[in-house]
Amino acid sequence: MDIDTARLPNDPDALKAMIMAFAEKEKSFQKRIEDLEEYIRLLKNEIFGRRSEKRPEPDQKQLTLFGNKEPEEEPAEEKVTVYEHTRKKRGRKPLPKHLPVREVICDIEDRKSV
Repeated sequence: MDIDTARLPNDPDALKAMIMAFAEKEKSFQKRIEDLEEYIRLLKNEIFGRRSEKRPEPDQKQLTLFGNKEPEEEPAEEKVTVYEHTRKKRGRKPLPKHLPVREVICDIEDRKSV
């Protein structure tokens, strides 16, 4: 920030007032920087953070988790009946009985000369 020294007042009280104004601006800028850094941290966590964690809704407060509310009764579990079934056999189906079956034995030569 460039300050024109020719335009500065000679009165010490006026100089103090200007310094106080600059200090207030600097505080507001510093607060804005901290807010933006926090926003960047949250965005990085959103992008690179763990996905399995559930995030609380913005309107929920953490304190209500431990409040004096009575625990709600859970509804009774409904029982569901699953009917049994048989699985089909896996693998090759057997050949039909009307086809002839021949057993052929192939003799393999000794290949010692290889």
